[in-house]
Amino acid sequence: MKRAIKCVFAIIVLFVAIGGAVGIHHELLSKQQSNQLEKKKIENTICPVDWEYLETYNMEPFTTNLPVLMIDTKSQLVEKENSIWGEIGIYDRTENDIQKDPDLILDAAIKLRGASSYTNFDKPQYKIEFYKKSHKKDYSYGLGGMHPNSEWVLNGPFLDKTMVRNALMYGVSRELMDWAPDFRYIELFVDGEYQGLYLAVEKISRNEGRLNLSDFGLASGQTAYIMKRDRVGTELLEYDSYGIKNGYTKNAVSVQYPSPTEITKRQLNWIHKDFDDFEKKLYHANFAEEGFHYEDYIDVDDFVDYYLINEMSMNHDAGFLSTFYYKELDGKFKLAVWDFNNTFDNYQGFKIKTYETLMAKTDWFDKLCEDRAFVEKVCTRYHQLRKTTFSEEHLLDKISDYQNTMGGAIDRNFTIWGYSFELNLLVDKEAADRDPESYDEAKRQLLVCMHERLNYMDVHIEDLYKKCKN
Repeated sequence: MKRAIKCVFAIIVLFVAIGGAVGIHHELLSKQQSNQLEKKKIENTICPVDWEYLETYNMEPFTTNLPVLMIDTKSQLVEKENSIWGEIGIYDRTENDIQKDPDLILDAAIKLRGASSYTNFDKPQYKIEFYKKSHKKDYSYGLGGMHPNSEWVLNGPFLDKTMVRNALMYGVSRELMDWAPDFRYIELFVDGEYQGLYLAVEKISRNEGRLNLSDFGLASGQTAYIMKRDRVGTELLEYDSYGIKNGYTKNAVSVQYPSPTEITKRQLNWIHKDFDDFEKKLYHANFAEEGFHYEDYIDVDDFVDYYLINEMSMNHDAGFLSTFYYKELDGKFKLAVWDFNNTFDNYQGFKIKTYETLMAKTDWFDKLCEDRAFVEKVCTRYHQLRKTTFSEEHLLDKISDYQNTMGGAIDRNFTIWGYSFELNLLVDKEAADRDPESYDEAKRQLLVCMHERLNYMDVHIEDLYKKCKN
């Protein structure tokens, strides 16, 4: 009897020891490995593997260290105006072999996106939204370890031959701002055809892990909100703000959150009034006199960093196009960065000179730069950042890291899109030396432009004081 008890006890001890070892092992698993375990749980519950993609499209072997998305359009034409229902297989391991089963298969609403990229470039840009098989409920998934969400932008670098500008400046912005879009390099297939390197980017939206704004409003109509300034006719819920009506600002302003399907008339009216009240006070302010304190309405430090991020990168569109303002209930205006494809003299329409000031001419900032206190914050912050985030050593390290991440996908991308080196995309009178003829030349142009821009700003950032009116 005693012997039997001892045996049972020994088995229990061994079982506990094994359990403890397993527990320790799981503690030592990397975050990515842990995510894989979670993905397998998901796969076995809502997404059984019945993937016939490889056979359907007779695909060749393909392996990569980057995540892979495989879009199946079910032979439908993907358009910008309306989404289609398709299916997306996700390979999201440290090593991905498409001959194996995907980590996850999800239904998805798929559409094209973009403005100039949509009309001018061959490489499509996509917006995707993951859904469960019922199509009735969206499904949040964290691509490449990002915060789970159902909506993603797939940005396909075409004009930017380095394929690093967006990643570089989103990365810099995430070091400085309260929130900036997260991103991951991926490789994309559509209906069995390899589409090259893409950047999966978080959409600017109200969600946990993104702009974590209040999802409720008050009876008065007061609500958290997101606004976008962009080309007229490109968005729903556009309106002419006070600044536009009175010639102070340009382009159209639209409400992005609350969404067009959920916003109430009372909320819409309250947002318009709130936005207009600030523009009216700002553009009628006399900074030489006491009275209006814009710091009561905007997060000044946030505006300063937004200014410098876009000024340093020579982002001609910032402040006029793809400009996002957001505001919490009883909060202050903040800005979210977006779209650096045209930066560092990569603007398609004309050459952006490294020795010119851009942001002080844009909406809202043109007026803010009339105030000496604001300019002083911009100049002081710039000199601080040049020792840290804006140091050339730091920026070059980030570029090198992104290129290492892309790895062999760079060459694979240009097996499809390499003909773009033969195109005159940067069309203007000075285009002859701007269109790179190889990846190495594109990289060299970026580095030279960045060096020249920083040197110029080192000497001339304080020229902003000349605009001050107090």
